[in-house]
Amino acid sequence: MPLVLSFYSSLTPFRLTKPETFFVFTGYRNYWNILSSLDFWIAFGRTILLLTVALNLEMLLGLGLALLVEKASRGQRVLRTIMMFPMMFSPILVGFQFKFMFNDNIGLVNNALQSLGLINEAIPWLIEGHLAFIAILVAEIWSSTSVFAILILAGLLAMPREPVEAARVDGCTAWQTFRYVTWPFVMPFAFIAMTIRSLDVARAYDIVKIMTDGGPAGRTELVWTLVARTGYSDAKMGLANAMAYFSILLSILFTVYFFRKLAAARSLPAGDGLCLLATLDRTAPIARVSFDADGTGGFVTCFAGRPEVLVVAKSTAAGAIRAAAATPERLAGTLAQLHPWTAGARVVRTDIADWGRDPWSRGAFSYPHVGALWAAPVWAEPIGDTVFFAGEATHGSRGPASVHGALSSGLRAAAQVLEALGR
Repeated sequence: MPLVLSFYSSLTPFRLTKPETFFVFTGYRNYWNILSSLDFWIAFGRTILLLTVALNLEMLLGLGLALLVEKASRGQRVLRTIMMFPMMFSPILVGFQFKFMFNDNIGLVNNALQSLGLINEAIPWLIEGHLAFIAILVAEIWSSTSVFAILILAGLLAMPREPVEAARVDGCTAWQTFRYVTWPFVMPFAFIAMTIRSLDVARAYDIVKIMTDGGPAGRTELVWTLVARTGYSDAKMGLANAMAYFSILLSILFTVYFFRKLAAARSLPAGDGLCLLATLDRTAPIARVSFDADGTGGFVTCFAGRPEVLVVAKSTAAGAIRAAAATPERLAGTLAQLHPWTAGARVVRTDIADWGRDPWSRGAFSYPHVGALWAAPVWAEPIGDTVFFAGEATHGSRGPASVHGALSSGLRAAAQVLEALGR
């Protein structure tokens, strides 16, 4: 009922001082007036600016805090509790707190800067327009960074350790480990936090009302402070409700945007990859593991005294192996280029695990890409109950899927594949 009445009033020239105007229907006149109102568009743009800057800084700071707390070896529970403190304060209390801190005469910020000798005169934080906006931004970031920190920390704590350990073994730098392993896993958590916070910032009112009340001279006026001023100070409730419904579009647009980002972060981009096990009519004289860097064959393994050759290929290498596997003769010729001892051998049997949703094949390492360790059970199509990736086997029917051989050499991983197939 309140929504119906407020929407109806947005179609009338309703003024609090003239109750009879509630029954005068004017259609979309208020909305047309909004479109031509410079004050509304300035407040609308300022709200988007605050939302954009605050969300990005909160995400960066929250990510940093989450990484630091996750690395803490002692007192992690205490740190998590302390990290949640800013969320416990009412926005009105935060507004009063920062209004005092940025006071130009007795504020903590000016006193600290003067004590350090950084300034000689007090800075008018809440009097000058740009500085007042910065002060509001600081208050918003302080009060809500913990939302990002807690959600991202939850993602970090839920992340399996095997991919990070594999990255270290494979010689990845700290940045590579974060970029290709940690961040893809915690990205959905970050977008959830962004969705929540975008709704909060888009309807920001309390902190701005307490700290500056939209001043000085409207330099910090946001959409909802303008709505309140129009509805209660100017008594134009019909126009104020029209502004409110129009500004809801901001929240809807940002929510849709972040939900799409969240869906994209949770989905796996299409790629290409396959695992091929070729059985020859002769046995290998030596055990050998090779990585064909030019993209012809991918990762190739053979065992002394065994007739099998295991090939795991991705991207262009997968296409080349798939084309070669069309006939035993072509496959034998390709294997002869990769392992010379197979020259003249005949392929008597071929087993292929072929999948089309390898999220790491585009521009990733063929063997072994660290991020694929936790992704493999999601996208690979198994042979029987076994999922293959870069010579590593995951037994899906034996309890929770776990990657075997992630830290082993290619020979050991290939041996596990043969064992899984009962060879």
